[in-house]
Amino acid sequence: MIRVDFPEPNSADWMDWCRRAREARNLLIEKMNRGERISIRDELYKEMRETIFEAFHGKCAYCESRFILDQTGQVEHFRPKGKVHDEDDKPVLIQDQPGGPSRPHPGYFWLAYDWHNLLPACEKCNQTPKKRENRSVGKGNRFPVAGRAWAVHPDDENNEHPLLIHPVLQKPADHLILDPTTGVMGHKTPEGEMAVRVFGLNLRGLPDERRTAYDEVVACYTTLVVNGRHYGKGYPLIDQDIDRAVQRLGSYARGEAAYSWAGRLAIEEMNAVWHRLPGAAGP
Repeated sequence: MIRVDFPEPNSADWMDWCRRAREARNLLIEKMNRGERISIRDELYKEMRETIFEAFHGKCAYCESRFILDQTGQVEHFRPKGKVHDEDDKPVLIQDQPGGPSRPHPGYFWLAYDWHNLLPACEKCNQTPKKRENRSVGKGNRFPVAGRAWAVHPDDENNEHPLLIHPVLQKPADHLILDPTTGVMGHKTPEGEMAVRVFGLNLRGLPDERRTAYDEVVACYTTLVVNGRHYGKGYPLIDQDIDRAVQRLGSYARGEAAYSWAGRLAIEEMNAVWHRLPGAAGP
């Protein structure tokens, strides 16, 4: 998981969608206040799917896996739009009045169309497995918060403390730590610990993928160190190798490559080594 810079687009299509999303949000709130049944329009919040996915370079916002082939990715609600479960996947119950009867949390329906609440996610991160013994991994309707104090009304979420990490609104590196020798993700904070647990960040081969990304960056730097002096001197194959290495380094630096966190960590470490080399001016 890396921090993703997603400035709001200013295209006419986006602005029109935001207007319609606000109108739909207001309608949901009005119906809920009247005690009427509400229905969330999936096609509306998915309408700007490609724009949102493009900001994440076609990767899962949580595990950084790339969407390929039949894994097209899903539009995920950071705060669940319908039901809300705790970290153990148990339904959250709320009380409208202290000491009154309990009822299931209605979900953060007022955020169903809010683009800040929409993230691209792979199926493994977004969905809870159907088999009960595997339900400890996968977000599903889970949204743990500190003190079990869930927001129930519009705008109350501003006073809520989620125990999951939003990669646009927060810096994952403040909560997580990566061991490059193993690719295993560790945590610095309760939010980081919960993210590793809920998204299964150390399962399904992800540590190996992160380790591979780290090793690829090291290999790219090796190419630059060994062959850099020959670049542009009539050795086409060397030129191609160096161009590919520079291109791959750029994709990690920009966060475009899968598992860019591991690649960026390698870049940081290799840069430190590079600048200690005699006569090195930098890659």
